[in-house]
Amino acid sequence: MELQLQYGKTFYPISAPGHLGLISGQPSVGKSKLTEPLIASYINNKNTSSFFRWKGVDKGTKVLMVDTEQPDDLLNNAIERIKVLSGLKEKDFNDRFDVLRLANVGSNGAKFERFKDQVKDIGKYGFVLADNMSGLINSMNSEVEATIFSNFLNALCSNNNLTTIVLSHVSSNNTPIGHTGKGVQRLSSLSLILT
Repeated sequence: MELQLQYGKTFYPISAPGHLGLISGQPSVGKSKLTEPLIASYINNKNTSSFFRWKGVDKGTKVLMVDTEQPDDLLNNAIERIKVLSGLKEKDFNDRFDVLRLANVGSNGAKFERFKDQVKDIGKYGFVLADNMSGLINSMNSEVEATIFSNFLNALCSNNNLTTIVLSHVSSNNTPIGHTGKGVQRLSSLSLILT
């Protein structure tokens, strides 16, 4: 399966299975909203966006949406929008979509451990979205944490033929934050910065 971007009347591949992607931007620029049609089109294997589409999705796989920061009401609204965009009935939608709510889980280290536990049964997932990367790391500027986190995501993708996209804030000069942001960006086959 690959993620494709439309330019004119042609779709071009921008990410393939086994690859990591990064979508970054200032807070409230629309990173999370941009991913809603990506998730919906993966779930229903149809083009629900005028810009993106998935090709070759295994209908037996699910999306895992990992959220580290949204309050329950905002996250529930996002899930409802994804469901509407997917066009699927409740049961079919729930068969293709899992959400891991981590906003109310203690430390960022504890959130990362819960995330790692969730993906142990990775075979059922084809696409993982982690929103927001900084919620899974104690310090975005720690070289040690950056190496551990980046290597974990890279191995998760390449060892399982899985597409993973992480969202991140940017610094004032629109570059990914800290060693972790830059490390993930270096390993990413897709890196979009929203301005």
